Amino acid sequence: NTLKHSGADTIHLTLTETKRGGIQMIYKDNGKGMVDSDKEGGIGMLIIKERTKILHGNLEIHHNPTLGIKIIFTFYPKENEDTDSR
Repeated sequence: NTLKHSGADTIHLTLTETKRGGIQMIYKDNGKGMVDSDKEGGIGMLIIKERTKILHGNLEIHHNPTLGIKIIFTFYPKENEDTDSR
């Protein structure tokens, strides 16, 4: 999607563990950003939002037409999940 839509030539991807035991992924590129309507629609953004919801996470999107886009996904383990229920 980055190559197809943004025109970016640089991508940074960072994966870290949060203080609360979650996982945070930060995606940044130097492309053209998004128009506000893209944040709500489009199949790619819909999939990102749905996966964030499934993983009980948070999603932040920051964009600027001259600086690119920064997307922050933060996911926390689901408390009291029964992992052996079949």
